Amino acid sequence: MLRSALLFNLTFCCLDVDITWLDEIAEGLKNVTSAVNGALLNFKRVRLEANPDLDMNGDSLVKFLQSALRQLTYTLGFVASRLIRLERSEGDTLGRLLILQGGVENRFIPELSESTKVQIEGSFKITGDKELQKLALSEASDVTLTAEDSVLHAIINNDDTVRLTLEVLQEALVKKVPMCVYARLGGNEGMNLSRAAFAVILKFSESVASFNAVKDLVIGCSGQAARDIVAKLKAEQAAEFEAVLKRWETASQIRKWTQQVKLETSEAAQKEAESALRTAWNEAHPSEEPLTGELTEVQKREVEEAANAKFEAKVKDTYA
Repeated sequence: MLRSALLFNLTFCCLDVDITWLDEIAEGLKNVTSAVNGALLNFKRVRLEANPDLDMNGDSLVKFLQSALRQLTYTLGFVASRLIRLERSEGDTLGRLLILQGGVENRFIPELSESTKVQIEGSFKITGDKELQKLALSEASDVTLTAEDSVLHAIINNDDTVRLTLEVLQEALVKKVPMCVYARLGGNEGMNLSRAAFAVILKFSESVASFNAVKDLVIGCSGQAARDIVAKLKAEQAAEFEAVLKRWETASQIRKWTQQVKLETSEAAQKEAESALRTAWNEAHPSEEPLTGELTEVQKREVEEAANAKFEAKVKDTYA
């Protein structure tokens, strides 16, 4: 079992397998893993019912099944990672594939890129689902947005129709007691991510109607500052406002991720810049001792400038 799993993984390291077949392999691995796990649990149950004092850890069949389960789980994880890396820029569009179900509604398939639709169509040919195959062959213009879709799009893009409502929610979060420490993290990037996460949360918690109700309350107070609207809604103890505010607070937790990304990016940029400087110096001075000790003040400033430039470029690429 161990040799088979290792051979399987090494093969996938060398070959660029079509995503359709990776999906089928992953589904098969998932089914086998489930079957082995079921067999292990049933075997343990039957043996223990016959002899409650039996030490199952020493049983050779139990050891074999546990080993097989570990290898299957590892291999399934490896295949899943390959699936994700194959289409990293459109990872969410792989939701229609068996191993990542639930990522996108059928009606949005025409909006995916052509290369993705070609591969998804291949998956649908295998399943025999002609309706989904037809969607994969349709154009993006064939997608019709519902009223709910329009609200979610407006939230993500911070359209005028929802901007004041979002400002009110953000003001309420910033002034919350006890203080929400991550309410302002990440600046504009943090706000963009919060809106995207908020739209997803509203969608899957079926809370779009509640957001619309809060939007109507805010529109009724138009002309007032966001802080005054918050004070009024708090005074009225509007239940829907409090419920939607909790959703906004949950979505805003993604701001913490921005700080983690910036910290890791900054550290990596610093190391890259220093390594590049040392390498360049050593190449320019082959007859001298390699530069391995502490840098001079001038060299430190050079590293800092190069690291800052790398950092800005990487952060921009991350949030693009």
